[in-house]
Amino acid sequence: MKFRILLLFCLLSSSVCPAKERQLIFRSFNADNGLAHNTVLAVIQDRTGFMWFGTKDGLNRYDGSEIRTVAVTDAIPGNNYISALCEDNKGCIWIGTDSGVCLYDPETERANRFLLKADDGSRITENIPQIVLAPDSTVWIAAGSQGFFRYDSGTKTLTRIRSDKTGRRTYSARNICFTAQNAICITLDDGNIYLSEDNLASVTPLFPEGGGTEAFRNRYTNRLVSGAFNKMYACTSLGLFEINLAAKRFRKIDLPHSNNYVRDLLILKNDEFWVATESALEILDANLREAASLHGDHRNPYTFQDYSVYCLCQDQEGGIWAGTYFAGVAYSWGNGTEPVKRYYANPESRGLGHYVREIVSDADGNLWIGTESKSLFHYVPQSDKIEPVWNDRLLSSNIHGLCCDGDFLWVGTYEQTRSLVRIHRRTLASKSYPSAGKEIYT
Repeated sequence: MKFRILLLFCLLSSSVCPAKERQLIFRSFNADNGLAHNTVLAVIQDRTGFMWFGTKDGLNRYDGSEIRTVAVTDAIPGNNYISALCEDNKGCIWIGTDSGVCLYDPETERANRFLLKADDGSRITENIPQIVLAPDSTVWIAAGSQGFFRYDSGTKTLTRIRSDKTGRRTYSARNICFTAQNAICITLDDGNIYLSEDNLASVTPLFPEGGGTEAFRNRYTNRLVSGAFNKMYACTSLGLFEINLAAKRFRKIDLPHSNNYVRDLLILKNDEFWVATESALEILDANLREAASLHGDHRNPYTFQDYSVYCLCQDQEGGIWAGTYFAGVAYSWGNGTEPVKRYYANPESRGLGHYVREIVSDADGNLWIGTESKSLFHYVPQSDKIEPVWNDRLLSSNIHGLCCDGDFLWVGTYEQTRSLVRIHRRTLASKSYPSAGKEIYT
């Protein structure tokens, strides 16, 4: 899907970082344009390119032009709170709610409640904070007080894991992560982080136990994220922490423009870190130093709209999607970080006027801009100049349609004397076609 958006008007930077200005263009998706609810708790992209948004009041699928609501109330009556999303190796979407799991089948386009019984006879009925696809293609479901569930699509079996094999460690399942070495990483209520290489049959504490040395006591860990070079990152209620798994050390990452309540972390291929917090969207460089801090600006629809960010996702083309608590989903083209120049309408003779109707590009990459009051303009990116093309003998003022055809530009006007005109775009030689009528719309 192509979400690249050309915005020539009304753009404003949403960066407030004083050290290094960073400008990003955002597009908002909210209840006004079809989102089920403005609180978005989970965002993923499936293998076919669809974007999926889990909200407080329903599940949405976006195909690049239209937002569609996918009914899950039939699967779990009265429950439409979507807390987690995950695509498995067969393209099915696992949907975590606050009272169990649904499974969306792309062939039937239906979401059905996942009612398979686990090996101990139980079903998944609790709130689901996270669902993860493991490296071996099994699906792991964190189900709070019910513990973890592991689904094997090959054998179609569901295994419940409530504690380690000794019974000493009881799992309150909130988050789970797989390291680069395919080890499982979880947090427990005692404030420590645990590693397992045998599917949680046994776990090893990462940090020394007892004596108040537990690494994350009194911190609520929202997410664990695996990084490069044997690193792990913990998104907690008291900040973002980088954990060296080999050295068993950790450090807190400085987020000077946020309140340090971190919900999620997205690590891009260029080693850029996007951090979702309750007060800002923070962007860090490869050295984990702040590159930008984006705060909500409700005055401008093309900036970041909310302060409280809950989840992050990067699509197949590098675009970034941020689910927020109050303002739906914010989308930014991942590479669209160049400074934005604004072209204002103004009453001057060389100004664009008040109504830009059409913008087309020619084979040389130049833009032709048709307006409803000041006729035709030509924009050359190399010189960054917008020049008027119109004169009384060449064109009328009210342009409604433009089309580039090789070296020619076809211009259609509305209720004008020369309604259809063909212009050579290099010499500006023109030819009129009066038989086309006086009302050209497109």
